[in-house]
Amino acid sequence: MTNARPWTVRRMTVLVALLLPAIAGITWLSRAVGSAREAARAAQCTCHLKCIGLAMLNYESAHGSLPPAYSTDAAGRPLLSWRVLILPYLELQALYSRFRLDEPWDGPNNRLLLDEMPGCYACPTHQPGVGSSAPGRFTNYLATAGPGTAFPGAEGAKLADFRDGPDRTLLVVESDQVEVPWTAPIDLDARTGSLINANAPDSSTRGPTTPHPSGLHVATAEDRILRLDPEKLRRALAAVSTIAGGEVVERDDLEPAPR
Repeated sequence: MTNARPWTVRRMTVLVALLLPAIAGITWLSRAVGSAREAARAAQCTCHLKCIGLAMLNYESAHGSLPPAYSTDAAGRPLLSWRVLILPYLELQALYSRFRLDEPWDGPNNRLLLDEMPGCYACPTHQPGVGSSAPGRFTNYLATAGPGTAFPGAEGAKLADFRDGPDRTLLVVESDQVEVPWTAPIDLDARTGSLINANAPDSSTRGPTTPHPSGLHVATAEDRILRLDPEKLRRALAAVSTIAGGEVVERDDLEPAPR
């Protein structure tokens, strides 16, 4: 029987030297594939926001104002999110017609529709596998709401009142800071960066957040989709969310984030 040659330091060094290029190549390929997949997911995220923004503008054309942040009952209590109200303008009239408009989002009928969230309300980077696995129910797209914004509450704003310029006023931002049921009247308080609505789940994170390395996606009232630096946006959130506040917004606050 032939005895195996012992593994000397020299032989190990030669073997490692031979393997290193292959390992480096595999690592590079893996990173390249990962980057390509993330770029595709980011592009899909911008498409989702584009559809949402266009639906809002079509709602405004039909109703004379943007959708309210939420519908209310006779006592003024929030019922359903704007995400439900724009369903007909996302070509989802059939789903919209199944909602009880006089019932809250978590009422006996409406809570059964939570698992039928449209795919355009989920970012594939935030929620990997969306569209190919079990239906989602938590949205990644929140309106920037509160006094002076496009979503002050139970009434929708008119585009004619956007004196700060629709191209410099935000409507919707992506955020993964907390799980928000898509039908719930929960959005982002433009003044504080926290979730707005008494029924909102607790969130220790302030301001919109994103897992996209390339930046955070937002939709403006001009239906432009911007990719912004998350930290800069958190600092300027109130200024870029009001429709007629007259705040001075630095140019680089609305510049795309570096790739």
